[in-house]
Amino acid sequence: MTRTILAFLIALMLAAQPVAAKDGGDSDNSGHGGGGDDDNGGDSIDHDDDDDAEIDRARSGVKSGQILSLSAILAQVRTRLDARIIDADLQRKHGRMIYDLEMLAPDGRIIDLEVEAATGRILNLEAND
Repeated sequence: MTRTILAFLIALMLAAQPVAAKDGGDSDNSGHGGGGDDDNGGDSIDHDDDDDAEIDRARSGVKSGQILSLSAILAQVRTRLDARIIDADLQRKHGRMIYDLEMLAPDGRIIDLEVEAATGRILNLEAND
């Protein structure tokens, strides 16, 4: 799960940054780096097609300007909440792209947020003791 979150966060941050040069080290043309002989095509992060689809959806949404990057969303949320990110998912709900965030407050409470990806507006907030 942590690897999935890390891959998702990295993809979102990369999508928000301009690309300076294309890496030519992808010898097997899989898009996953240097093609080792292991089961996952040389990828060091284990993830499934759902994770790939989520990352692709996030990247294309940020590039097209339809949604804000996760880093922009977190910057907005942090102006209202003092909490660290634990988990983040991007999902389509009720026809809108929604970031589902799980955050940890300094007092140990878990905060669950639903944030509209296009605007950064908090749609739902629940704090669990």
